[in-house]
Amino acid sequence: MRSSEARNSDLSSLFKHLSEAHPEAVSYLKFQYRMNKEIMKISNQLIYNYKLRCGNEESRYLLLELPEPEKIDEIHLFSSQINHQSKCPGDSTCWIKYVLNPKNSVIFLNTDGLNCTEDSNNNLIYNETEAEVVLQIVKSLKNCGISNSSIGIISPYRAQIKYLHTFFKKELKSIKGLDIHTVDKFQGKDKDCIIVSLVRSNKNGNIGMLLKDWRRINVTFTRAKRKLIVIGSMDTLENNFLFKEFFELVKDNHWNYNVPKNFKENHVFIPETEKNESSLSDVENKNRHDKNIYMKEKQRIIKQSQAKIILKNSQIISSILDEY
Repeated sequence: MRSSEARNSDLSSLFKHLSEAHPEAVSYLKFQYRMNKEIMKISNQLIYNYKLRCGNEESRYLLLELPEPEKIDEIHLFSSQINHQSKCPGDSTCWIKYVLNPKNSVIFLNTDGLNCTEDSNNNLIYNETEAEVVLQIVKSLKNCGISNSSIGIISPYRAQIKYLHTFFKKELKSIKGLDIHTVDKFQGKDKDCIIVSLVRSNKNGNIGMLLKDWRRINVTFTRAKRKLIVIGSMDTLENNFLFKEFFELVKDNHWNYNVPKNFKENHVFIPETEKNESSLSDVENKNRHDKNIYMKEKQRIIKQSQAKIILKNSQIISSILDEY
């Protein structure tokens, strides 16, 4: 419901009115075949009162396996090659490795340790810092072989979606196949990995109307099949009783992770346009160097041979002319 006037007049969705007027006609979902058991816990506890079940074993144990997990090391190993030093504290506390770990199917990235206050322009609310966190996650996933088509980014705020589109077009070689939408546009869709930017971060604990609609939030969280990454300010959001219950679930399952204050400097991401040149192994670089030397030497020999032929021909012609 987008119209505040209609909402205040209790003109909410027709489906809501019908279900409240005829509760005996309502049938709750019992089996789902989309998400793994960890992601399902959220809806099960907050919406379905533990009655929801995985429809089969396949969906129950779905994990986001990385096709090339070793490539996560590139954002550490290649820092010296581009005149930077990676400041990541190490494997045990690397937030990117924690997020990408296939065993971590649900993650809440708490931004309270950052200077992450929401931005506003003509009452349009967005969050630049959260967008940066999203970008680093997407770059890391892509670096490890996850395709754009497997990733979805959702935010309740259209201004954040617009900002993400503009930001990503500058930072990524291509965003084709990468779905960046509001939850309404994501209705009926799903992705292997869903990244959610909740945007609101302020000292007043104001979360706005969109985040109070738990049905919309439930749809957001249940778009993920294998991994759900939620980014937001716990201090701001927990003032709402629905999010408070969600955060209790997060803490009970150890899903929370505080984004490090210096996360922007923790890793070095090679621009995608330069990556093909920069991300070669030492062996590949040596082979390419040797090949370049070989080709230059080959060209030198060819030119030298051509010069000798020309000189020889000139000498022959000179001899013929001398005879006449």
